[in-house]
Formats: sequence, structure tokens, C-alpha cells
Amino acid sequence: MKNILLVCFLICVITSINAQNTFPSTGNVGVGTITPASSLQVIGSSRLGSAKNYLAVDTAGNLSFTGKGAYKVGANKYAFQFSNNANYGLLFNATDLRYEFRNGSSAPVFYISANNGDITTAGKISTDSGFYLQNNKFISISDTNNTFIGINSGLSNTASYNTTTGFNTMYNNQTGYSCTAVGAQALYSNVSGRANTALGAFALLNNLISEANTASGAYALYSNQSGDGNTATGVQAMYSNVIGWHNTSTGVSSLYNNLSGAFQSAHGFECLYFNTTGSFNAATAYHALYNNTTGSYNVAMGVMALGKNTSGSNNTAIGTQADVALNNLTNATAVGFSASVNASNKVVIGNSAVTVIGGQVGWSTLSDLRFKKNIQDNVPGLVFINKLKPVTYLLDAKKYEKFLGVADSTVSKSSTAYTKAEKIVRSGFIAQDVANAAKDINYNFDGVHAPENDKDNYSLVYSDIIPSLVKAVQELSNENDELKQQLQNIQSTLQQLNGNTSGSMNASTVQNISSVILGQNVPNPSGNTTSISYQIPQQVKIASLVIVNANGNVVSNQNITASSNKINVDLNKFSAGVYTYFIITDGNVSSSKKMVIEK
Repeated sequence: MKNILLVCFLICVITSINAQNTFPSTGNVGVGTITPASSLQVIGSSRLGSAKNYLAVDTAGNLSFTGKGAYKVGANKYAFQFSNNANYGLLFNATDLRYEFRNGSSAPVFYISANNGDITTAGKISTDSGFYLQNNKFISISDTNNTFIGINSGLSNTASYNTTTGFNTMYNNQTGYSCTAVGAQALYSNVSGRANTALGAFALLNNLISEANTASGAYALYSNQSGDGNTATGVQAMYSNVIGWHNTSTGVSSLYNNLSGAFQSAHGFECLYFNTTGSFNAATAYHALYNNTTGSYNVAMGVMALGKNTSGSNNTAIGTQADVALNNLTNATAVGFSASVNASNKVVIGNSAVTVIGGQVGWSTLSDLRFKKNIQDNVPGLVFINKLKPVTYLLDAKKYEKFLGVADSTVSKSSTAYTKAEKIVRSGFIAQDVANAAKDINYNFDGVHAPENDKDNYSLVYSDIIPSLVKAVQELSNENDELKQQLQNIQSTLQQLNGNTSGSMNASTVQNISSVILGQNVPNPSGNTTSISYQIPQQVKIASLVIVNANGNVVSNQNITASSNKINVDLNKFSAGVYTYFIITDGNVSSSKKMVIEK
């Protein structure tokens, strides 16, 4: 009790505003000790202040404030200072309104704004376990060379060499390594896939085990699970891909619906958009191969090229809107603006507005004996050529484009060119006429292409008529040679008939007599007998009907008179073949006729 009274007395003395004397005048004062070590030593807990607001020191020497009690400093004063160097410590800077940690030179090396909480440091910020935001790990660097930035980034990771930035990036990764993910939930589901790169929100989100994929753009390769070696660049590029591999896709939503298609290249906005299982396709430019689903080995270069194809394969289209006329062709090729091919195994260059196709040399066609078999000399000549009907015509170009299914808007863009093409007077044949001519003579002619479907058209390979033209010329040449030989033989016969012993006859002697009329034998071809009509002027003195064989040898020489107009010829002594007959009047030869004898 005495001690308590003594403490109260001392406190009252110390805090008294009128205290001007030291108590005691010499020595130390102790509370709870009779051997104080300093001017004032209190053993046990103590309080300074009012009953509610006070400073307290507990038995362990801990300082605390209760109620409104607080530690206060004046302007630009240290709150704490290092005892060995007063420059070190925590200072409240009332001028800049900030809390400063100062170094041995009293320079601020780390401070926090008292107004907005901005932090500035002159040194490094280090942590052994990672930085957290709102109780979530935000930045972590592992000792296995991983760097994860973002809430829950790399949360389950046990592998090495991964780098991520963004919320939930590589969230489920366990053993996948050497991956890079930038963007919210990029590579979120990856478990063991390695060497993947995802740049963009939700890029490669569902990837599980696949490797060597690169996705650049929000939702790129979003659904991929086990497809390897894909490169997708653009928002939603290859969005639906699940197991397709080794595809390259560049452009917004390119290869969007691809599921399992492999080894494809798509470069352009929404090109190969609907492809699901088709493989080995290449598309370049806006909406190229847009509707393709299952077709493979197609090449489309140009805006909307091969846009109609869905299931056809091995097709090629080069040029803006170069396309097939229907969707399931094979090995069809269209080259040029709005060129449209309408049958399999067919090549079309340009649309019907084109008026010239050419180059410096002619078109070369395979013609090598080594690659030809079953060769036969059976091409018809004159019999085929004589049935052909050359015509001139105008092409209804716009009607043809409409028949192919080309959009009216596309035709209207080139209306002037189509109109010009429709005014050109063209020469040629009608393919149907040529086909009928070949059919009439049982000629298997390959120069006419007949429609294979309701979008196909008749066409004609003019160069395929050349063999028949050559054969016709050869036939005429052979016939001319035969006629020459016959003429020589006839000249020799005439010399004999006219008693010419000079061994030659002037060509003027062998001439046509216009007044002599020689009719065609009836019937022709003939069998055992035939009848030949004729007319001879009355002034003719000597006339005879001469028949020669194919070798030019005279087989019959009968005298005829001007009064008669018909002669019957017995053919029983003649063999089958072609014969020539004519009339000789006073040493002159009339026009000749052919006679066929059949047995």
C-alpha cells in the first residue's frame, strides 16, 4: 500500500505544472524496485494518460495506445530513428505528405503517398513466395524457371520453363513445360501439353495434352484438346478445333469450325470457315473455301475463291470469285476473275467476258508414242468433214454466266465487258451438230464434251478435228494422184485410139466438150448391168464410150451414135471396184463419171 501511495505521489509531482524542483534532488526513483537503474524505472505495467485514453507499457516492455491515445510527431519528424545513426529511420514528410524510409544519408529510398497510397522505391522488391492481391497469389517465380503473373496463374504447376501473364493462365497445368500464356485463362486447362504458346484471352483454353501449338488472338484454338502443331492467328481462329493437327490459320475466324482436319493453310478472314474434317486444303483471301466441310486437297487463291465447294476434292480456283458451279466436283480448275468450272476433270480459264486467250507459242498437247497404246489408223476423213456445218454466231455471254450460277451483281460489275463480248461475230461449229455427224458415221469422236450434270455445258475441242482434216486432205491427195495416173493412162489410150504414134499427146487435145452431156450410170452402185445416158451433137463424126479401171486401163470401148441417147453395158465381165467412164468425140474427151461395181 505504501508503494502505491508513493507512485501516485511521484506521478503527481512529475506532471504538476508547478513542479520546478527535482525529486529527489539526487539519485534515482524506482516503482516496483528499490534499486532503480535510471532516473525513473517502473517494474510491471504502467499507464500514462486519462482513464480511457492512455499510453500503456506492459511488463514485457511493449508500448500500446488505448482509446484516442496515439503516437504523434510534428512536421517533418522521424517516427523512429536508428540509435547509432539518426539519418536512418521512418519519417513523416509533412511537406510532401508522405511516409518515408530514409537511408544513412537521410535520403528517402522508399515512400508511400499519404493521399493516394502510391508507392515509390529506389531499390528492388523481393519475395520468396510470391506477391498477392486481395489474398490471391498474383506474381510468383519458382526455382524451376517459371514466371507466373496473374491471379491463380500456374496454380497447380510442377513443371519448368513456363511463363504466363493473366488471370487463371495455365491454371490446371501440372507437367506441361516450355509454355507461354498471355491473356485471361489462356491455356487454362493445360495439364501436360508442352511447348504451347497462347496469346489472347481464352486462347487454347481447353488444351489438355497437345503440344507445339501457337494461338494468337482471343479464343484462338479455344476448343483444342489433343491436336498438335497448329498455328492460329486471329480472334476465334480455329475456334472449334479438337484433334486437328498441323494446321496454319491466319485471320479472324479462319478455320473456325475445324474439328479434325489436318495439314491445312487458311490465310484470310473466315476462309475455310465451315471446314470440319477436310484436310490438305489451302485457302488464301477473304472467304476462300468458305463453305468447304469435308473436301480435301483443294487450293483456293482469291476473294471468295471456291466459295461454293463443300465436299469436292482436288479442285483449284485462282482469282477473285473463281469457283465451281456446284459443290462436289473433283479435279476441276477455274482460273481468272469469276471463272466458273462446271464439271469434274475440267479446266476453265476466264469468264465469258474474256475475248482473247493467248501467248507467244501454241498450246502443246502430250503426243508421245511411249505413252500411247492400241493405235489404229481409223480416223474418218472426207466422210466426217463433209457432214460438218461451219456457222457464224453471237455468244449470249450473260445468259451463260447466269446458267453457271454466277451472281447478277458480279456480272453487272463487268457489264461493259460482257456486252462487248456479245457483239463479236464468231465462227465455228455447234457441238451438238458435230456430235450428230460423228454418230451418223459411227465415229467415236472425243472432241465433243457432253454435259455431265445440270450445270455443265456442251463444248468442242477444235484441235481434235485436225486429224480428220488431215485424213481428208490425204484422201483428196490420193484421189488426185489416182486421177493423174488415170489421165496418163487415158492419154496413152487416146493416142492408141487416134493412131498417135508420136508417143505423146498435147494436153489441149484432152479437153471437155461442153456440148457433150454424159449422165450418171443407173443404178450406181451396179451389179450385172447398168444404163448410161448421153447426148452428142449431130455434127460429131466418131464417138465412143470408154470405161477404164482404177489403174487407168481401158476395159471397154464401145462405139455410140448421135442418134442414140442411152446405152446398156454388160458388167458381168468386170470385177468389183471403182471405174471411170467418158465419151471420146472426134478425138476429144468429155467430162468423166465414176461408176461403182459390186459383186
